[in-house]
Amino acid sequence: EQDLTKTNADKYHFYLGESAPENFAGAIRNQAPTHVVVFDAANMEKAPGSFSLIEPEAITGIGFSTHMLPLNVLTDYLIKTCDCKIVIIGIQPKLLEFGYPMTSAIQMAADQFISEFSTSCSGES
Repeated sequence: EQDLTKTNADKYHFYLGESAPENFAGAIRNQAPTHVVVFDAANMEKAPGSFSLIEPEAITGIGFSTHMLPLNVLTDYLIKTCDCKIVIIGIQPKLLEFGYPMTSAIQMAADQFISEFSTSCSGES
């Protein structure tokens, strides 16, 4: 989170939603974004630390979730109230259980992704 908040802070806004990303729905809506990128743990049956693009339509129903509300409730709300494009990037955790902290392998993968994202946003190469 720290690395992301330093990246073009005037242009991008970052929220650490953890188990209740819906708590930031109002703040996100007030920014009137054109795009919202959600990074979330997702069971994709891949190696821990793997990333994949997930279509918002693929996240439906209550099912098992590490969130207070299913993620599709938040994404549907933002699409309807902000008319924004939602991009979901799933990261395969080692454990997908409520309340467990990130493992070191996942943290390393997230740090690498943040570094690449920050470089991309800043226009550096």
